[in-house]
Amino acid sequence: RASREKKMATSKGGGPLPLHFGAKTLDKTFEEAEEMGTLLLSGRNLRNLSCSEGYDIFDVTEADLTKNRFTEIPVEICSCTSMERLVCHHNVIRSIPPSFIMLIRLTYLDISRNQLCYLPASVCLASLETLIVSSNRLDTLPSDIGRMANLIELDAGNNDLRLLPPELGRLSKLRCLKLRRNLLNDLPDSLSRLKLVYLDVRANHVKMIPRAFSKMSMLTTFLLEQNPLTQPPPEVGEGESPSLCCLQ
Repeated sequence: RASREKKMATSKGGGPLPLHFGAKTLDKTFEEAEEMGTLLLSGRNLRNLSCSEGYDIFDVTEADLTKNRFTEIPVEICSCTSMERLVCHHNVIRSIPPSFIMLIRLTYLDISRNQLCYLPASVCLASLETLIVSSNRLDTLPSDIGRMANLIELDAGNNDLRLLPPELGRLSKLRCLKLRRNLLNDLPDSLSRLKLVYLDVRANHVKMIPRAFSKMSMLTTFLLEQNPLTQPPPEVGEGESPSLCCLQ
């Protein structure tokens, strides 16, 4: 018992510290956001950002809103036009406001593990380099995705996608495409125009790989496991980086 008491944290007065000791108050968090440009609100059980009233967070460049109860990306965040990095996974987000289009400097967006059924055009920002929308309820990707000229990585795994928009083929900078655990039956020929290095289509319903994929000379990792492949044979998907000569 004595050794346990020695390890117990104590206050200056000698009594045990309250359970919330060390946790920053929301006021302190917003004050630091004003000063440092980084807003850290993970795990606060928040449903909205009305608590930000009275604080100047318009110049925030990074925000972590993970593990809260937001049902929508807060409009207060959409007014932060200097925002470059926004992480919102593990919420219950079902919608994205039209004002999201104001985030013209945003390069990284993670809205995985939410309840999105569709992506609005406002998400398809030309500035985005990384878009992570995995583990939602998406059954399609917007055709506006073709205007995301700077997109390098797209993770749309673990959704309900059945078709891919041909506009994906316009993403000239895309190098990493993750589509695992969807309901895809086909891979469009338009993907062969991309300079992909990494392509993950595991656990879909794909039966055939387009012959045009043999032209994807930069592709080094092509994950095909757990698909009912008939051409090429299923064994092509067993390795982490199957040779594209097998697709000719």
